[in-house]
Amino acid sequence: MPGGLGGLPGTISGSTYASLRHGSGHRYNYYRASRHGVGGNFNGTAATPNQIGLVPNGQVPAPPQLQVQQYASGTQVAQTAGSLVVPLNVAAQLKEFYDQGGKKEKSGELGEATQTYRNALDLAEKQLGSDHPETANIRMMLGAVELKKNDPAEAEKYYHEAVASMVRFYGTGAYELAPYLSGLGDAFFAQGKLSEAANEYRQVMLLNERKLGENSTLALNAAIKLARVKANSPDKGDWTEANELLSARLSFAQNSPDNALRRTFYETYLMVLLKESKSEEAASIAEKLEQLKTASRNSTGATGSH
Repeated sequence: MPGGLGGLPGTISGSTYASLRHGSGHRYNYYRASRHGVGGNFNGTAATPNQIGLVPNGQVPAPPQLQVQQYASGTQVAQTAGSLVVPLNVAAQLKEFYDQGGKKEKSGELGEATQTYRNALDLAEKQLGSDHPETANIRMMLGAVELKKNDPAEAEKYYHEAVASMVRFYGTGAYELAPYLSGLGDAFFAQGKLSEAANEYRQVMLLNERKLGENSTLALNAAIKLARVKANSPDKGDWTEANELLSARLSFAQNSPDNALRRTFYETYLMVLLKESKSEEAASIAEKLEQLKTASRNSTGATGSH
């Protein structure tokens, strides 16, 4: 049957939808990348997502069976962790909102961007349901704008709603929860809720390590965020933990091709070492940081001369 994912007419796959949205100015590659490569099936039954066992009490939950969702088009399809299905007419309307909101963000019109994303959220909730991943993604957009507006308490509400809905969709402990937990951690950290932020970042780090391995960019990024939280704690034991987090990842970080990530790593590690009064190690990291900055300036100058 032509026209849709798995032979279903009038629907669009997650990968196609991501391409459709590409270039709208948003920064949710993390969200899309987090779902890449997780398999599912479209034989008319609900598929089981690739689960990562991670819950607060340390118990590994049984992988839940995701429920068949009813779309506005009247077509029932199985939702899987690897595939996001959105009716084509809804996708087109959402893309328009995303484009408009992105332009408002870039121009600094954050209030207008919020309203545009709220309109997108209303549409997604009506057409896709409150617990659809795209609906949660819009809540992520709203949370990010609220952080830009220096309103982390409001951002926390959006991120918390996104996390709760995705726990219902994917199940407790799913790898796909990582970006939502990270956003919630950002909102907590911006409010000085250090223990709450640390809990979210730790879960993100462990989810990424179990899925992608310890030497992965996403796991490193989460470790940096967790270390930064610990470094801001008045407890010297937290400083020690921050040091251990970063020292264990130094080799991988300094060989990363991502200069921005390396710079963040060095800056965070330097802050931790200075707090611990480890002057010799701090001097070594400061030298690496300065070398990176110099190389970046030289690269920028060379590019500008062409």
